[in-house]
Amino acid sequence: MVVDDEEKANILNTFFSTVFTVENEMLGEIPRNNENPILRVTNLTQEEVRNRLNKIKIDKSPGPDGIHPRVLRELSNVIDKPLFLIFSDSIATGSVPQDWRIANVVPIFKKGSKSEPGNYRPLSTMSPVAGLVLLLASSYVSSLVTPKLDSDTSIASYGTDEELAKPGFILEKLGSCPADVDYPKCNPLIKVKPECSQDKDCKGKRKCCTSGCTQRCLLPLQPKLNPCPCFDDSMCIYVKPAPYECHSDSQCQGTDRCCFSKCRYQCTSTVTVKPGQCPAPKKKIIATACAQDSDCTGDKKCCEQKGLKCVKPEKEHPGVCPTGLQDLSCSYLNKTLCSRDSDCLPEQKCCLSHGNILQCTAVKNEKPGSCPIPLTRCMAPVEEPLCNSDRDCLGQQKCCTPWCRQQCTDPKVPEKQCPVVATLIKCQPPYPPAECDDEDKKCLPGQKCCDVGCRMACTDV
Repeated sequence: MVVDDEEKANILNTFFSTVFTVENEMLGEIPRNNENPILRVTNLTQEEVRNRLNKIKIDKSPGPDGIHPRVLRELSNVIDKPLFLIFSDSIATGSVPQDWRIANVVPIFKKGSKSEPGNYRPLSTMSPVAGLVLLLASSYVSSLVTPKLDSDTSIASYGTDEELAKPGFILEKLGSCPADVDYPKCNPLIKVKPECSQDKDCKGKRKCCTSGCTQRCLLPLQPKLNPCPCFDDSMCIYVKPAPYECHSDSQCQGTDRCCFSKCRYQCTSTVTVKPGQCPAPKKKIIATACAQDSDCTGDKKCCEQKGLKCVKPEKEHPGVCPTGLQDLSCSYLNKTLCSRDSDCLPEQKCCLSHGNILQCTAVKNEKPGSCPIPLTRCMAPVEEPLCNSDRDCLGQQKCCTPWCRQQCTDPKVPEKQCPVVATLIKCQPPYPPAECDDEDKKCLPGQKCCDVGCRMACTDV
């Protein structure tokens, strides 16, 4: 009879080590694909990490690091960014921290005599953070072996409906879910029936995502390359304002963008705008043959030529306007001093200026602002770029390489600093009460929590 706990652990460890599976050395070397030997995970986003943290089961035990899964779930909005940076670097470099490789092995009694080591099975408990990064990486790998899906196909090619319905079958489709919408807001008294519980419940490329306090089948995020459709906002003074559905393009599925439409910001399908500018319009309107550029073949644009017609556009002058025309609501101008680049000097472009005035403006080769610092190291080969210069991007976006692909990205906004406190007064207790505790979120927009002399207060910057 063994009484000492350490001796019990050694006996169980000796038994468990004898039943471990030994790899067959007769398999030989696995053939490699030398044409494309590198596997990259470039679609990982901060929103996806946050969604995973919100789905962690809080009834599980902590691992060797002592961090309980409930802590990760409750602090998902705080720790999503640092974990995202750590996960991205770990996947990009192919290295795993040593602490993530350690697990606690717990003996679980099966049946029979409790004094027999063979009546126990080992259960390893690893860090929930390590389990999270493994889940993200494995979901991407599983998506690579998935047959190509389109919007009209299903995942039935994996097997029968009975096989797909088995609890052990998990399919994580490629891509990242959009962020949760601003409206509708969660109401614990109102239960909304979810459309899905996991990705395999959704057709085609759609994923099971959290949106509007329930689970919905949505398209994963894709590059937002096209502008919002026009909307006449003059009618909104007669309409009761509705709650905004979104405030950012990252909240909209697929290629949809957060546009001002129907007198509210909501996720809206974009329109195709081809390069070039329409020639001078004809005065007399006769007929309409198109509604937008995508209705025209080749490089033709839908322009006003005795009605909307598909015509060959004029060539634009080189350079980038300070303000893009897509920032204008449906081309309602206060004043028009030009209509196209051909009305301006060769070194100028017909651009939108302050006060909704179209006029000839000196242009730059690049848009203002700087590109954000890349958050991960890239491995060759590099993917095909989605843009070549700033003029290929909408609004104030710049052509940058934030990950491992050149794409249109919001420019880096320099953080405003607190003003320098010029005082020779030595602070004496008791100190005056502080308006904030070094947290900018307690201040109004345009303010920071700064030291104003012996106390912290919200200050305009």
